[in-house]
Amino acid sequence: MELLELKSVWTKVVDNDQTLYTVAEQDIKEIISNKSNALFSKIIRELKPKRWFMGVIGVLTLLSSSVYLFSDDNNHIFDDIFSKEEMGFFAFTLGIVILILFVNIVRSYNQFKAFEESAPNLKMALYDSISLLRRIQKLAIFSDSVTAPIVIGWYTYRKFFKEDVFFWDKRVFYIILSIVISLVLFYLFSRAMQHRKFGKYIEQATQNLSDLEALEKK
Repeated sequence: MELLELKSVWTKVVDNDQTLYTVAEQDIKEIISNKSNALFSKIIRELKPKRWFMGVIGVLTLLSSSVYLFSDDNNHIFDDIFSKEEMGFFAFTLGIVILILFVNIVRSYNQFKAFEESAPNLKMALYDSISLLRRIQKLAIFSDSVTAPIVIGWYTYRKFFKEDVFFWDKRVFYIILSIVISLVLFYLFSRAMQHRKFGKYIEQATQNLSDLEALEKK
């Protein structure tokens, strides 16, 4: 009888501990879920003004390109260096880049709104949020690192060969050097800016995901 009584007591203790563990696990999941929803709300507030700003700037830049291309007036900003056709091309290219960023931000904004309003699988929502934030970062860094050096390289070329035909001499080296230096500087600057904007969100989402995975392994 003593052995049976001991088994009965032990079973009750195990059952009680399991109940307590289940309650604690649910509480922790609830905390992680609340932190994640708060994170999604912060990201949405970050992206909301950007989507409208990028959209308006992109459209205005495209419209300015048409003014350069179809206007008969040759007087414009940088008219001593660039022709109006070149300015139109720059404005058109920049407008397309900005609108690509705009579309990416709008898509990301809508997905984060969906995560905030209804995320049946929190783990997948965190995975996707990290992926989306990194995609925003990479696209912004790429656009800054490519667009600016092209303009700077062309500007340097026109300054050196404004009245001369192109010829392979030391000026070509300076043009290439200006492109490389601007590429490195704009890449480093853009990477630092994007990390400042979204790095904290990526770190928090990664931490929430890590906490959730650690909880599931127990």
